[in-house]
Amino acid sequence: MQWSSTRLAVLVAAVMLPFCIALAAQSEEADLKEEIVLRCHYEMGEFGVEAVQHCVETENAALQALSAYPEQAKAIVSRCTQDTRGSG
Repeated sequence: MQWSSTRLAVLVAAVMLPFCIALAAQSEEADLKEEIVLRCHYEMGEFGVEAVQHCVETENAALQALSAYPEQAKAIVSRCTQDTRGSG
């Protein structure tokens, strides 16, 4: 009976893993977008709303461009994104 419950646990984990990965990716993108807004507000706020909006649009365009890289480049894109977080 224990072998059967172990198999069931492994099966459930295998089925749930892709969902967990997708959820983590969505959460990471949301975190990045929040960081972009905050960073642009703090760095460009003194120059007015238009400067902040332009900063956010530019940073979001860069984030979108990064997500267009092929799957083979995801590891290096992720590493570079982590290295430059906080500085744009």
